[in-house]
Amino acid sequence: MADRVGRQWLLRAPEESLVQGIREETGFSDAASRIMVNRGILAPRETETFLNGTLQDLSSPFQMKDLEK
Repeated sequence: MADRVGRQWLLRAPEESLVQGIREETGFSDAASRIMVNRGILAPRETETFLNGTLQDLSSPFQMKDLEK
């Protein structure tokens, strides 16, 4: 996929069995399933939390390096 200035995105090729598993368990499209697998989201519950998470699902911002500086 090329953007407007001629650069090209390089996407990791996820393991097909993982993509198929997410696709079958969630009903997501192939593209959405690939994105989830590339992000390390491999279970239906994780996809729900990722897409419809609450504030309690977020990590503490104070875990970020040098945040308090």
